Amino acid sequence: MPSKKNKVDFSLLPPFMADETIEVFDEYVFSEKSTFSPGTVLRIKRAHGKFNFIRHVVSVNREAEWIDVKDKYGKIRSFYTNDIKGPVPKRRIKKAVLNG
Repeated sequence: MPSKKNKVDFSLLPPFMADETIEVFDEYVFSEKSTFSPGTVLRIKRAHGKFNFIRHVVSVNREAEWIDVKDKYGKIRSFYTNDIKGPVPKRRIKKAVLNG
């Protein structure tokens, strides 16, 4: 059974399906090396903590784009794409060296 922690409750997000000027994407290309998909952990400038990526939203009329993320308390927040620092690097596990 999947944990509730990683699930996104889309009923809390505003519906953009009725507005034709807003496009919603499941992925965001940050750089050549990193693409964010739902659940990717990332950091934001001027915001404390780590956030889970949910979706990328583009408004054609206002020429604005932002991402919706979820913080560690489960609250959904929105940030402009120029405020993204980058993905959180995965931790490396050091292997124990056995003598013998």
